[in-house]
Amino acid sequence: MLIDLLVQYKGIILYLFFGGLTTLINIVAYTVLDRRLSKTALDPKGVTMIANGIAWFLAVLFAYVTNKIWVFESATATTAELMLEIALFFAARVATGLVDMAIMLVGVNVMHAHKQGTKIVSNVIVVVLNYVLSLLVVFRR
Repeated sequence: MLIDLLVQYKGIILYLFFGGLTTLINIVAYTVLDRRLSKTALDPKGVTMIANGIAWFLAVLFAYVTNKIWVFESATATTAELMLEIALFFAARVATGLVDMAIMLVGVNVMHAHKQGTKIVSNVIVVVLNYVLSLLVVFRR
C-alpha cells in the first residue's frame, strides 16, 4: 500500500525533495558569495544583489537539471528543443518570482500582515505554481 502511494506520487515527492535541495543551494551559494564579495571594495548593497542574483541563477539551474532528469523525465531531441525548454523554465521561475514579490508587497506593505507568515504563504503558492508551470508548460510530454 505505501509502496503504491510512493510510486503514484513519485513526481511530487521528487519535486519536493529536489526543491528542498534547490533552496539549500540558494542559501549556501548566497552565504558563500556574500561573505567572499564582502571582502572586496564593492558597495555592500551591490554585494547583496550580486550574491543573491548568482545564488538564484545557480539554484534555478540546479532545479532545471533535476526536474528535467528525475522529476519530469523530459527528453529533448534537438538543441533547439533543449534551449526552448531551458528558456521556458527560467521564464516560469522569473514569473513566479514576480508573483512572490507581489504577494510580499501586498501582504506586508498594504495589508500589514506578519512578514514571515506572508513569506510562508507566498512560498507555498510559488511552489505550487512552479510545479504546475513545469508540468503544463515546460516539460509537456
